[in-house]
Amino acid sequence: MTTVRVLTPQEVKKNYQNWEEILEEEGWWFGNGEIVVVEKDDKIEELKTILHEVFEFYLEVYFGFKHEEAHGLALKLEDAIDIFLTKCDRKIYIT
Repeated sequence: MTTVRVLTPQEVKKNYQNWEEILEEEGWWFGNGEIVVVEKDDKIEELKTILHEVFEFYLEVYFGFKHEEAHGLALKLEDAIDIFLTKCDRKIYIT
């Protein structure tokens, strides 16, 4: 099972030994399927981090990609999200 948890920085510090790495990277995945993302005010950036971590996890764990390859593809996914949201019929306003 894969689980995504979006947590405040305080919750990350309280619950994870490698909290500094998680906060620096803004997201982290563990081999057991747990994915942790640091909550952001900018929900589009938060969504991009969630999708990046999930995509990277699946590419590495289930499809055997090396980390560098999976990370590069996940960055391209983030770029595609920007393109998709720009072309989307719905207007997204960031406050």
